[in-house]
Amino acid sequence: MTRALSFTSAKAFTECPLAYRLRYLDKVPTSPQAHLLAGSACHRVIARYIEHLRETGQPTDPDALTGFAEEEAATLPPDVAESVRDTSGRFPSVFLLEAFPAETVLAEERIALDENLAVCSWEDPRTFFRAVVDLAVIHDSRARIVDWKTGYSMIHDPAQGLAYFLALNRAFGVTEASVEFLFVRHGKVIGPIDFGEEDIEAAERWVRAHAEKIAKEKNFSPTPGPHCSNCGYAGSVHCPADLSAVSVIHTPEEARTSAAEVERLDGARK
Repeated sequence: MTRALSFTSAKAFTECPLAYRLRYLDKVPTSPQAHLLAGSACHRVIARYIEHLRETGQPTDPDALTGFAEEEAATLPPDVAESVRDTSGRFPSVFLLEAFPAETVLAEERIALDENLAVCSWEDPRTFFRAVVDLAVIHDSRARIVDWKTGYSMIHDPAQGLAYFLALNRAFGVTEASVEFLFVRHGKVIGPIDFGEEDIEAAERWVRAHAEKIAKEKNFSPTPGPHCSNCGYAGSVHCPADLSAVSVIHTPEEARTSAAEVERLDGARK
């Protein structure tokens, strides 16, 4: 049994087939994790903020963003609420809407494609691929795609932008796109990464190859690694993996230290 593919589910399978099976096939619940709660809340806040900018024609409005964050924080545990306030408050420093005039501004846009990679409804049982695009600003047939990351890691995968480009190509006729990854906590932007019509076939191959690989999987074995820090199954009765040799991050302080070290090593490599 398989389910509709997304970039997130393909990434989950690549990191750990067992975690993929537990989450997407067996639908085994996990206890709410603070970083996931905060990430989802930040995305809701930012989506409201983008819609506010679009409606008012403003390039930025930090006061409105603060208000949206406070409304969201009021529904969350104190530690998660503080993370949402802090992270959301950094967003205006890395994003302005004014430089990107467009006919269409999409925030948290959900796009579903069937097996022929044609647009279908999100809940259609024939759905083969799904994408939730944080932001797409479309002018003519060109799009600026922005994906914001609210965690501590600065790891990104251009394949995510490629997958979103395919979704926008099918749903809105986009034939050129530039993709940027906004790391909100760090106030940094990586990109743009440009895609054109010549990349659409590669995007189709990426989707079909990952779907085929998952469909053929029989064992769904655990694969311990750094990703275990973000896994609600790690160390539970559902996961038999030995995590003794895996460096698992437990606190925000450990996450910040790890992210800083990755950035330092990346800088040294360059």
